[in-house]
Amino acid sequence: MEPADQQLLDRAQTLLADPSPDPAALLEVCSLCHGRLQELNDSHPLQAIPLAVAALGLIDAFRQQPAVPPPWLHTREEQCCRLAALAIHGLLQADATEAQAWLPQGVQLLERLHRLHRHQLAWIPNMLVELQAAMDRPSPDRSLVVVGHAQAHPLLLELQHLQPALVARACPCIDVISAAEVQELHGTLADTDVLITHRLPVGFRDGIGLDTDTLQTHLPRHATTLLIADLHFDGLHPWIGYAHDPDGRLPELQALSPLGDYHDFLAMAAVEADLDAADLLARPLNPALRDTLVHQAETALMALAQQDQQCSVGMADQIAAQLRHTPLMHTINLPT
Repeated sequence: MEPADQQLLDRAQTLLADPSPDPAALLEVCSLCHGRLQELNDSHPLQAIPLAVAALGLIDAFRQQPAVPPPWLHTREEQCCRLAALAIHGLLQADATEAQAWLPQGVQLLERLHRLHRHQLAWIPNMLVELQAAMDRPSPDRSLVVVGHAQAHPLLLELQHLQPALVARACPCIDVISAAEVQELHGTLADTDVLITHRLPVGFRDGIGLDTDTLQTHLPRHATTLLIADLHFDGLHPWIGYAHDPDGRLPELQALSPLGDYHDFLAMAAVEADLDAADLLARPLNPALRDTLVHQAETALMALAQQDQQCSVGMADQIAAQLRHTPLMHTINLPT
């Protein structure tokens, strides 16, 4: 930053620290910051951001004074918000790592700009969502471990897609992980920044050390734990059932259903009645069955909502809002 620009920022800070600043001085320094912002915006937009923030602070301080605002005040406030927010967004596109420090400021600028335009410009909330999403992503040099059921691995793949440089791992499915693998997991957690897991109760899997409280004891002090719901949504395929038969005691069930551990009881009933798929799909849905299906979907959403209350990230509202028009499930009943 040029010495003259630093001196200008120092003048602004001095005024902002004054409990009874001179309104004329506030407007004067605000105008100087705004003018310098416009000069730097094209050639050095990042150097212009502190000047924009200082100008906005001076505007806020002026509005607390018993003075009549000049007609240009609103326009310069809008320009400071817009140019600085666009500069931060441009940095995010060019260097996401360097942009991290500026993202909270960018969010504040966009929220203020959105209010100034009375929520009428569509690009502002879109850019706001983009900056907020970037703030929520783990930085590329952080390590992350996902512990969970069948949806843990798809979640890991999505995180790796969003952050290719992220050091991310998923342990084997918690229903089948061995005691020896849990011990390996404990060692991995000692060098982990973020743990994503279901809420697993004490004593889970005969107390092999997989419960959430035990896993957290193996994390370093700075680490963060994000609790996610154990997503199982019966409302999408209510006639799908899970029947694991490791001992081969249900050969007829395995012969009737080609889905392995998951079994489509509607398809099995159709086979029993000698109906092909076209006949089955052509049958009208009677009101009683429709009400039953709607009730089952609502019950499933209520179960998820109850889980959400103990989780870091809620899912029930998102599923309810998108269920009828967006493909949500990439497996039979687990939203992955």
